[in-house]
Amino acid sequence: MRILGISAYYHDSAIALLENDRIVFALQEERLSRIKADSAFPKLSIEACLEYLSKTSNDDILRGGGGIRLH
Repeated sequence: MRILGISAYYHDSAIALLENDRIVFALQEERLSRIKADSAFPKLSIEACLEYLSKTSNDDILRGGGGIRLH
């Protein structure tokens, strides 16, 4: 199972992707936005995570809560 943890709207927004209880991808938004202590929704980090998954996974679809299609 994959879980995407999102921290946003507080200083240093970030994401972490867990797969079978292991961290496989984590990134702070400020690394991509170049804004120190960026508190915005981590859109760039999520996009980087989806790109990483597309290169490392055979799955066609990622799903969010309620079956919302993310990619």
